[in-house]
Amino acid sequence: MTSPVLAGPIGDCCVQSVKHEGQPLGKTIEIAGVATYLSEPSAQVQNGAKKVILFFPDVFGPFYLNNQLVQDYFASQGFYVLGIDYFFGDPVYIHTEADFHRPTWVEKSIRQAKEAVPKWIDAVLQLYGPDAKYSAVGYCFGGPYALEAAARDQTVAVAFAHPSRLTEDHFKNVTKPLLIAAAEIDNAFPAASRRRAIDILTENKATFHLQLFSGVVHGFATKGDPNDENNRWAKEEAARSMINWFISYPFFKGSSKDLTSWFGIVERACDENEVLDIQYSEAAIVFIQGDLAHVMEERQLRYLEKSGNLYWRWEEFKDDIRRVVLEAEKIMEEKTATPLDKTKAAFERLRAEHPFIFASAGAGLMVGGSLVIIPALGILALNAIGFTSTGVAGGSLAALIQSIFYRGATAGLFSILQSAGATAVMPAAGAIAGASSAIGAGVASLLYGSKKDSNNGSPDSSQPSTDSPPPPYPGHASHPPVNYAVYRSKRSKSPSLS
Repeated sequence: MTSPVLAGPIGDCCVQSVKHEGQPLGKTIEIAGVATYLSEPSAQVQNGAKKVILFFPDVFGPFYLNNQLVQDYFASQGFYVLGIDYFFGDPVYIHTEADFHRPTWVEKSIRQAKEAVPKWIDAVLQLYGPDAKYSAVGYCFGGPYALEAAARDQTVAVAFAHPSRLTEDHFKNVTKPLLIAAAEIDNAFPAASRRRAIDILTENKATFHLQLFSGVVHGFATKGDPNDENNRWAKEEAARSMINWFISYPFFKGSSKDLTSWFGIVERACDENEVLDIQYSEAAIVFIQGDLAHVMEERQLRYLEKSGNLYWRWEEFKDDIRRVVLEAEKIMEEKTATPLDKTKAAFERLRAEHPFIFASAGAGLMVGGSLVIIPALGILALNAIGFTSTGVAGGSLAALIQSIFYRGATAGLFSILQSAGATAVMPAAGAIAGASSAIGAGVASLLYGSKKDSNNGSPDSSQPSTDSPPPPYPGHASHPPVNYAVYRSKRSKSPSLS
């Protein structure tokens, strides 16, 4: 069944343009056999890990002056910008012949782009490496390809302006923060389609923000008349907002070398969006992905319970997540030595796939100067290896343990672990220790044997980081940034300060 269309095909509104004035600063390179416009940031605005924008242009292509100037602006804000020429030197505006058949040109261009874009994205990711922060932006024709790039794990955020050729499925599949810059007057993406897109994103609890610019038409973000004051402001504000969006949505995925710069990004985003400093930790957890997100949510609950505070103090949150991340990196680096060769690979895989769960037990949680162990994280680990509320999951590591040590029997430590996984109640340490004689210390050494630190495995939380937080967004003083949707709910929870 074909998904309903929300942003229509290339039409007359897509090929109208007022050419802008300026001097392009980028250069032409080739990536995966495709000509690419590259605009690079100056040394003065580069900071921390490289930030890369994949630019998917409208039907005028990346080498059209207007598009070059937009890409150069993005680069001036500290980004490496790469614009793909999926038209292969054949943009729509060069066709002035009377018998030009636009639908044939569009069909050919879509076919070319479908083949070229995936290979081009792969090559860009390889060129700039896994440590770079990738974002994607699409205009009109480029909207679907920006979302395609956003499906990659390395992409942290996506934006598009006045899109075309989008269906409901495109919006249903959004998993990264999405910024939409929309025109009030847009035959390709009309009001009814915008409302339906918002409904889908809301139903799926996606992170998104819609900017609707009044008095402008499809193409305003790249091809509008700069002599029209409202049009010029809308174009510039859309570009500023996209930069702010990309800066404010680098999800933290767990590398200690990124922590200091990530703290700075969270602080600046919270400050710009009027989030109270006592809520910084809550906002920060929104930016964490994977197991680490679950770990920090559990640690937050335990902190609030033990401290009696309503909020996790920001400085204490930063110290705590640094301990967990550094502990996880130690776990990933250490080699487990054990004679139980049959289970070694399985447990090493578990540790590799869930390092933050194991790290949390080693790092502990400091509340009021005291070390607190978090039983709830033990439940996460048990569930991860197959001790679930419905029994031992078939094909899981728990099933492997059962087959190796018990041949189907469920007694001693195994029984206790299954009970904990089923009831979400962690038994006393003494009960586990007493039952462990049923299988010996081998499994325990596999899980926690590599923890050799004298301070319960906690690394020095004061260990300095070499990176520094990025400078404030240059334009935010005179151009207030957009209100990010993710923070609106935070404001409603703000306590009254009487």
